[in-house]
Amino acid sequence: LLLLTEPPRPVGAVSSAVFETQAGQTRYFRLQALDNAGNLSAFTPVLTALAEADTTLPVLSDIYPDDGYASRYQNVYFTLTAQDNFRIRSFDIESKLRDAASWSLLKTLEKNTDFYSSGMGALQRAYYTWDTQDLSGLYDVRISAEDYSGNVSNSLTASYRLDKTPPAVPAGVSGSAISGGLVITWS
Repeated sequence: LLLLTEPPRPVGAVSSAVFETQAGQTRYFRLQALDNAGNLSAFTPVLTALAEADTTLPVLSDIYPDDGYASRYQNVYFTLTAQDNFRIRSFDIESKLRDAASWSLLKTLEKNTDFYSSGMGALQRAYYTWDTQDLSGLYDVRISAEDYSGNVSNSLTASYRLDKTPPAVPAGVSGSAISGGLVITWS
């Protein structure tokens, strides 16, 4: 398959190929077949195609850990799952203290830097480690996904309790002997 503005691109033994193309852009191409012996056919006549606008929103389907997760550990390990009719370009992860008015961007996960894009239309997973060492309290996390056309999914939100404070030492501890054992009590 040859796009006339790009070098030739072998596509293998298939009957179609998809190119990432901006909406409204006309592409010119021609095809040539190659058999197992290495023989090439003549080129087809030059064909044109006009890319349509992608208006389909990605669908963010899962955020892990689930809503209600509580942790005393330094890190929270996220798994994000989304799907698009084409491909996911990025995920935005935002957080805020439960009572805060505004969200803060934790991280934008970018394709080919933070995750590798799945096939067209396939489920896309991305992973992120949130360092919560200095955080304590109730936090809301909001996730969204964006595709190559700038369509942004509806957000998923989860609430997490980050708690690094140990409980108080038990008070009023006492022990007494009973027949065949001990009774330990505390308040």
